[in-house]
Amino acid sequence: MRYLYHQHYLPLLACDERQHLSELETLGRERGLLVSLDGLMPEGGEPQLWVIRELQTGWTLRSGWMNSQDETAFVEFLQPIADLHLPVKAVMSDKQHALLLAVKVVFPEALHGFCQFHYLKNTAEPVAAADEQMKIELRQDVRAEVGDLIRQKQAEKPSLLVVTGMIPSPVPAAPMQATPVETQAAAERERIVQDILSRVRYLLTLKGRPPFRLAGLGWRG
Repeated sequence: MRYLYHQHYLPLLACDERQHLSELETLGRERGLLVSLDGLMPEGGEPQLWVIRELQTGWTLRSGWMNSQDETAFVEFLQPIADLHLPVKAVMSDKQHALLLAVKVVFPEALHGFCQFHYLKNTAEPVAAADEQMKIELRQDVRAEVGDLIRQKQAEKPSLLVVTGMIPSPVPAAPMQATPVETQAAAERERIVQDILSRVRYLLTLKGRPPFRLAGLGWRG
């Protein structure tokens, strides 16, 4: 799979993006380019995948694996874009020190903005801590009131749902007798109650994560 990815998929992807080169040049001359750089979290010991995209169009300008993330490596990665001699108006990235230095070298006239998600996360951390404490208190209150009910979890579905293949599960026979209306109503009521309890159990397990996922505030909604 790795061979096919490197030797076939990536060249085909590059050819597909290459057909937009003339449009990219026109965009750069008329409006300037807005460029983003981002790297995926590498697995242990593996090179890190970095992607450069033009934000107005979504086109991938460059992508590749980097064994190191120092200033020299980033300059080498960015320089082919500067060699197009198209004005780069702004660059968006995270705030790695080596990347800051490389952008100043390659795109000295470009504005350099940073990922707002990280700013929001740092700003929201005190709120998230208070929200986590709220969730703990809410969980204690709920369990004190309805703890016995939510602990009585009933099996909602069989262990095996559908088994197919050469030896499938038999299709269950339909009941021959009609279910009384009272029994149907009781079963429907029980289904609704169990659905509500399952949602309560789920909410009690939610974890907060700043900046946008606050488990405690979710209860208030």
